[in-house]
Formats: sequence, structure tokens, C-alpha cells
Amino acid sequence: MAVRKDWEVRLNDDGDFLRFRVVVEGPELVDFLVQFEVTVDGTRVPVVRYDGSHPQCHYDRYTRDGNKAEQCWLDGGLSAKDCQKLGEQDLKKNWQRYRERYFEEPL
Repeated sequence: MAVRKDWEVRLNDDGDFLRFRVVVEGPELVDFLVQFEVTVDGTRVPVVRYDGSHPQCHYDRYTRDGNKAEQCWLDGGLSAKDCQKLGEQDLKKNWQRYRERYFEEPL
């Protein structure tokens, strides 16, 4: 039986968050989401998302109009757990840079 756990970490007083989701079956991570979100006009929107909900883990970056600016498939040899760790490390280290780029892009 799969067990899902969701949580978030507030990054600042401007409404920036890291959102996490993991789904495990027994000892195995079978799905995940690591997402950096900003708050725009009271609504939280994704900026960068790592997820494993497809056959291969990937990274998505979004524009201010809500479209995908970039999608990158991660190394197919990585496990979901490795991809989740990679995404978490990247977003914890680089969320401020992703935030700046997001707000600098034209609408």
C-alpha cells in the first residue's frame, strides 16, 4: 500500500515556499515532487518543479504566464530517491536565483 506525505517549508516573508511530496511503497520511493513556489497577487505559483510522476524523472521551469519555459529529463539511470535528493539540493541552494530569473522575465 502506497503512503503519501506532503509538507512545505516557508523560505521568506514574501511567500516563497519549497513544497515536497513523497510516495513510498514499503521501503521504496515510487513518486515525488520538489517544487519552488512564489506568491503572486495572493496565489502561489510554481517556478521550478522536479518530479517523478512520469516513467523518467524530470525538471520543469515555468514562466510568469504559467507556461513551461524549459523541461529537462534527468539521467534515466537515477532512482526516484536520487532524483528527489538532486531536486531538493538544487532548490535549497538556488531558489533565490530562480526567483530573480522568474520576476525578471517579461510577461
